[in-house]
Amino acid sequence: IPGLDYKEFLAAEDSEKQLQLLKPLLNNGNVHVIGKMGPNVHTSLSKSAVFYCYVHKFFFHGEGKTQTSHSERWSRVQDLLQHIDQPTTDRLISDICLSSDYSINMELRLEICKNHPEIRRFLERFSVELFEKYKDTYFQSYLRTHQAGGEVLEVVLMAMWLDETACHDVGRLLEISAEEFAERTVQFLLEGRKVPECVVLQEEIQKLIQVEERELFETLIKNSHFVVPQKTVIDSLKRVCSLRDLRPGVLENIIWALEKYLTNEDDTELLVFFKTKPLVEEHWRGMEIQPSCVLDDEFYRGLCEGVQEVEKCGVLEEVIRLWSAVCVRECWVRDLLQTIAKLPESVREDKISEISRLLLSISQTHTPNNISEESLLSCSKLLPPTLSHILILSSTYEDLIFDLIPDLTLSDLENPTLLGLVIEKEVYLQLVNTELYPAIATELTREGQTLEFVKDAASKLKDAGNVVEGLSLIAQFTRSSYSSYWSYKSFMSWK
Repeated sequence: IPGLDYKEFLAAEDSEKQLQLLKPLLNNGNVHVIGKMGPNVHTSLSKSAVFYCYVHKFFFHGEGKTQTSHSERWSRVQDLLQHIDQPTTDRLISDICLSSDYSINMELRLEICKNHPEIRRFLERFSVELFEKYKDTYFQSYLRTHQAGGEVLEVVLMAMWLDETACHDVGRLLEISAEEFAERTVQFLLEGRKVPECVVLQEEIQKLIQVEERELFETLIKNSHFVVPQKTVIDSLKRVCSLRDLRPGVLENIIWALEKYLTNEDDTELLVFFKTKPLVEEHWRGMEIQPSCVLDDEFYRGLCEGVQEVEKCGVLEEVIRLWSAVCVRECWVRDLLQTIAKLPESVREDKISEISRLLLSISQTHTPNNISEESLLSCSKLLPPTLSHILILSSTYEDLIFDLIPDLTLSDLENPTLLGLVIEKEVYLQLVNTELYPAIATELTREGQTLEFVKDAASKLKDAGNVVEGLSLIAQFTRSSYSSYWSYKSFMSWK
């Protein structure tokens, strides 16, 4: 064989290596001669192996300087397939159909598979091979159901949907409408299937094996315009969001993907509906919710009716938070506060810490923009004193806070949320000469507070005219006398 380095050839460790040494020497003019004489040179150079090497080389790389398409190359090697045995032909078909070279048109890949005389048996063997390779993964059960092999190629095409280069052809290759293919692809992902490694056709797709499901849905939307109008897939996913009994997590993942592509006000309201729907279905079983329910005053009031648990009040606050993507109405905040006020007395006593934190959150979030001073004061009068004081103290309405100060009691300070507000809002500066101040001073100097925090509080006391109390606070924190820690002169020089 002209050009063959026999010394290197014979030193090769296996037949594959020997064939790789032979491949560069093969061309259309010598393949028949070498195929005929190959077995006399070495047992590895069977006629089938020689023709496989040449066909593989010619199909993937062409020959000479003339540029030809893969379809043209395949047509030219058809007659050579008769010289290749069945197992090697199967190998060649597999190399082509599952190649990572995306310049090979996918329609040609499918045509090659369909016209292969042993296509059925080839796909069966292929699926069995995959079954063995992926026997410890979810793909095992999938292949067990589809051992006939026909579905394997469909999964290959499903995977292609997620790659923009391949998307041009996938719909028609399955001989269904593009719209139906879009629906089937959405269903593919809804079933929780990811693209298995065995059907990876390009490095970009391989990345999808490890990505989170939400990113798969995003990729589906992003590439959809190669097959159908993007709106078709978005509308399909919108319909999915309205379904009941979706598997856990999938609704959140679809919403995450949709949020990147829905921009107008109608779409925003629809997303709010999708997010509100699972909350309502979980906590108000049997209550129907439609897109028209979102932002509806009567619907929200209906959610508030008969609520007896603090946890449900927290869900009501979450509903307002979700709806705030569009707007917040005062009547919703007022309904929520009135619902909290109507909780049974036993619940208010047992869950006072949770209610305190909830009122703090509501007041800090919604004043002054979403509930007026008058409405807040009106709602506060429906609550027991301590909770009423928390609602007002955590608001931005300084007049209400000032008017409240004389009404604070030692009992109020037993509530950690309220005590924290007294310090945060610097109300303690108005309580120095009251019976409440010792408890406040203890909180200001308790274990866990920093020296800087205590110095800041002492400085504020000094600025308010309470120099002795400021020095006392420092001494109480350091457990020392005034003079041993900080002189009166230095204290008075603080800025």
